[in-house]
Amino acid sequence: DEIDCGHPGLLAELNQALALGICAFADGMVTAHPQFRLVATANTYGAGGDRRYVGRQALDAATLDRFTLLDVPVDERLEHRLALAHAPSQQDAVVQLLATVRRLRATAEEKNLPVMFSPRASIEGAKLLEAGVPLAKVLQWRVLRGLSQAHRSALGLSP
Repeated sequence: DEIDCGHPGLLAELNQALALGICAFADGMVTAHPQFRLVATANTYGAGGDRRYVGRQALDAATLDRFTLLDVPVDERLEHRLALAHAPSQQDAVVQLLATVRRLRATAEEKNLPVMFSPRASIEGAKLLEAGVPLAKVLQWRVLRGLSQAHRSALGLSP
């Protein structure tokens, strides 16, 4: 998970293990099974930090060359189900929360803004709704927090 947060020394060991099909562990050498596959996730494309992911490591060409890059879009059906599951008594408010998050997500994507509206905002927001926090506060605390005035304006939000 999040290979772009990995320590460069660890990534060098990973590269060696992938190239040789064998890896040293504290209790001995382990040979990869013939059907072994490695799946890694990242928030960047390996070029290092950007405005949204400032703490990410740049991955070297040897590491990047070992992987096929796939973009995985947000699964909004799963996001919907998870948010509703966390707020069974607040279904209408969750639907409103989801609509707001999705509208902001689409606008940010369309305008290529360096802001994020992840499923985590919807799911954690739903938990707050279930705890009795009003929707306006949930939006303020989980969705709109930290947005600059320029980003608020670009997203069509009032000051």
